[in-house]
Amino acid sequence: MANSNYPKHTDEFKKSIVTLHQNGKSLSQLSKEYGISMSALSK
Repeated sequence: MANSNYPKHTDEFKKSIVTLHQNGKSLSQLSKEYGISMSALSK
């Protein structure tokens, strides 16, 4: 089984990011503020 080097985010954190985006934050703003890649955010 391969180990992942990617950070694991809680479901609560993921939901808060989605809510922020739905409330008008752009993906680029979220990426810069939280250090999440654009590709991860778009998924």
